[in-house]
Amino acid sequence: MLSCYNRKRNPHKGSDPMKKLLLAIFTLVLMVPSLARAESGPQTAEEYKDYFRQVESLITDDVKKSYNQYMDFIKATERIPAKKETWSSQVDYLLYRTGDNEDNKAAFFGSTTGQTLGYAFDQLPAEAIKGYLAALAIEPTSELESMLTSPDKFQGRVLILKNDKAVVQVFAFGGQFGIRIYRDLAFFVKVNRSADQAQADQALDLLVNLYTDHFAEVESLINDDAEASYKNYMDLIKNTNLQDAKKITLEDGRSVKYYKISEDQEGIIASTDGKTLGYSLTLGTKEALLAYLKVLKLEETSELKKLLADPQVGKDSFVLIQNDKVGVAIRTFGDKESKNLRFNILIMRDLEFYQKAVKDYKEKAKN
Repeated sequence: MLSCYNRKRNPHKGSDPMKKLLLAIFTLVLMVPSLARAESGPQTAEEYKDYFRQVESLITDDVKKSYNQYMDFIKATERIPAKKETWSSQVDYLLYRTGDNEDNKAAFFGSTTGQTLGYAFDQLPAEAIKGYLAALAIEPTSELESMLTSPDKFQGRVLILKNDKAVVQVFAFGGQFGIRIYRDLAFFVKVNRSADQAQADQALDLLVNLYTDHFAEVESLINDDAEASYKNYMDLIKNTNLQDAKKITLEDGRSVKYYKISEDQEGIIASTDGKTLGYSLTLGTKEALLAYLKVLKLEETSELKKLLADPQVGKDSFVLIQNDKVGVAIRTFGDKESKNLRFNILIMRDLEFYQKAVKDYKEKAKN
C-alpha cells in the first residue's frame, strides 16, 4: 500500500476530472454568498436605493391600491383589513399593516376617505435608510449620519428631513432603524408631536420651517370668497365632509356664516353676504403656532411667550396680537403634560370686526 503512495504521478495526466470537480466546488462556494444575498434582498445603500425606487413607483394617492401593490411586490399573500385608528392628536386615519405585530415591518396610513397620507418601514439596517433617502432625493444631515453610525446614542430621538416632495422621520431602536414617509404635509402637521420637550426645542427651527411651508400654502388658498376658501382648505387636508354654512348670531347681535372644518373648533367665518371675515384652526404643537405667526408676519409678544412656557395660562383667556393686515386670538386646550395639548388660533382678516370683538372681550373680562 505504501508503494501506492510513493508511486510517481504525472501531474498532467489523470487529474483533469478531479481538477474539474474541485473547480466546480470552488465556483459553487464563491457563488453561495451572492445567491444568499440575492435571496435575502438588497445589502448596500445603492441596492436599497434601487429597491425603494421600485417601492415608490407602486405608491399612488389611493392607499388601498398602494398597499395591495406593495404586498404583491413582496409576494405576500395575506391581506390584513384596514383598521381605523386615532392619533394622539385626535386625527383619524386608516392603518394598513403588512403583518402581525412581531413582523410588522411596514405599514400604510390613509385618510378615512382612502387617500395615501404616508407609510412606514421598520427593522431596517443603516444602509437601507441611506438608500431610501437617496431614492427620495433627500440629502442626509451630519446628525443623521451620526445616528446611523451610533444608534445607541439616539435611542428615543426622532430626526426629521424633507424636500419639496416628502417629509421623513428616522429613528433608532434596538440597533436597527425605522423610517416614516409623509406625502401629505397637512397630515404631518396634524399628527406630529414631540413627547420630549428638549428634543422639541432642538428641532424647533426645522419644524417651524416645515410648518411655514404648509401654512404659506394655507394662506394662499384663502381669499375673500368664504365658500371657495372653505372648499380649497378642505381639499388641501383631504377632508371630503363638506358642510353647508350655518348662520350664527353673536352676543352683540351681529350675524355671521360659519363653515365647519372639524369638531375641534375649526372653521371659516363669513359675513352674511359670503365675504371671508376670518378662520379658526387648531394646531398640535407650539412650533406650528410660531410658524403660522411667522407666515402672518406677527411678532411674538411677552404674553405669547408666557403662554408657550405654561400652556395652562391660555386655557381661560386669549393672547391677542395684531398687525396692519390681521388680528389673531390664541388660546390652548389641555396642558403641557397632556398628549392632547393643542393651540387654537382665530385669524381675523376683517380688522374692524376683530377690533370690535377685542373691545367687547376686554370689557367683559373687566366685569
